[in-house]
Amino acid sequence: MSGKYNCNHTVKEITEVLTDFKKCVSNDRFIISQNENRQKNVDFINKFILTYKKQKKMLLNLCVNDFCYTMINSNPKFPAATLYVFAPIVKLNNIDGYEESVQVYIKFILNNYAKAENTLLISFHQSESMCKHLFV
Repeated sequence: MSGKYNCNHTVKEITEVLTDFKKCVSNDRFIISQNENRQKNVDFINKFILTYKKQKKMLLNLCVNDFCYTMINSNPKFPAATLYVFAPIVKLNNIDGYEESVQVYIKFILNNYAKAENTLLISFHQSESMCKHLFV
């Protein structure tokens, strides 16, 4: 992996991040980016008819074993923020009604991390290649 990926994490550390993340999700304090730069997210949500309720359920089901790595964000809006990458494998029904096993690429930032006030999901789409899980 390139130097921008950090795999130097403990289960305890990622468990704490997931706890804060799920607190945000449970309290409806999350946004999935769906702007012009995030067409993959829009296409994924539409292909699998992922309502807000289904999105929320998928996010709340994330576990430590779904974790892959972190990255430092290069976006000037969130300077030096840590991006957390998870890639769960889930069963989803596509728009044609067929069930598929899909690895979902989920990348998020916890805004105001110390207070876990909200989270921004930058990526929420089908993985383009299989991601390696850190703790499996």
